Amino acid sequence: MIQTLTTFSETFLSHDSDSSSSSSSSTSSLSQKIKAKKRMKMSKKANNALQEWSIPPEDVTCDKVLFSGHFGSVCRGKWHGDVLIYAFPLCKEESDFDSFWQQVAALSRLRHENLQLFMGAVLEPVPCIVTSMNKGPSLYEQIHIKKESLSMAYRISVGRQVAQAVGYLHAKDIILQKRLNSHNIILETKVKLCLIDQRMTTSTHNPDTQVREELSYLSPELVRSLEVSGDELILKNDFTPETDAYAFGTLLFELVAYKFPFEKLSLESIVWRVGSGERESLQKLNCSSSLKDLINQCWHSNPAQRLKFRQILRLLQDCVCIQKTFSSSEPENLNYIGQHERVTDNK
Repeated sequence: MIQTLTTFSETFLSHDSDSSSSSSSSTSSLSQKIKAKKRMKMSKKANNALQEWSIPPEDVTCDKVLFSGHFGSVCRGKWHGDVLIYAFPLCKEESDFDSFWQQVAALSRLRHENLQLFMGAVLEPVPCIVTSMNKGPSLYEQIHIKKESLSMAYRISVGRQVAQAVGYLHAKDIILQKRLNSHNIILETKVKLCLIDQRMTTSTHNPDTQVREELSYLSPELVRSLEVSGDELILKNDFTPETDAYAFGTLLFELVAYKFPFEKLSLESIVWRVGSGERESLQKLNCSSSLKDLINQCWHSNPAQRLKFRQILRLLQDCVCIQKTFSSSEPENLNYIGQHERVTDNK
């Protein structure tokens, strides 16, 4: 059912209000009016540079809700073409709106061929971020769900394109935190990295599996600082470019092994091993020694010894040269996923 974003948001707000409160309808209506005024106040605080990214809610239509939960909703819609709309209904206080506009400000400054395109933001009746539509499967879906075989040349190409995007972000002083994972990598004609976490769109995801996967991307210094609250990981240490490098090492491992490190161990064992600086053995990994060395350098227990992304890119290019089927002058020709063609290993 196609509906305007305003109608969709009002329906969502009404459902959220009914499920969380037994207030009278008049009180609910008054509450929504107060919230609307707050949003208008926050909108005026946004500077002129951000106002150009503001989208009137009546101009956006929602075709299909892909996910709806406590923290937000994602729907497929239209705004001058197909788009994804991320709604954040928990923005209620002034600090929430400040954080929302900071995110919009950061996204509005980014332009890279390997990043999901930010298109604008909607403030009323629920704050939303509008991005380009994903035109291919996520890397997670491709290797963990479909389990379709990809050529080693293509896997290295994916890693190289992701490294380009992360290097660009680090040059802009942006750390990916928990967003560098296979859920957020979209296999299109050119690989896209999403800065809005796509894991929230997986409504059937098992909480235990989600925690296990998150742990795989966390560096030893982060793991040693974490506390587990239900199915949520709370970290006391800050994310850094070095923690992104560690997460990238896990991503490369996924690309080659089609599994997560230590995936057969209990959560407690994973925490202990990673926190102690242990690494998954790469002895049986079916790839070149140079790629194994690259993964191990990303996983170094000493953050200062981990690679910078400009170094990672150079080493990945060296790995490219080893692949006989790869043409370094035309890397984009390897990315057939967005064209709905399957690339298989030549064995």
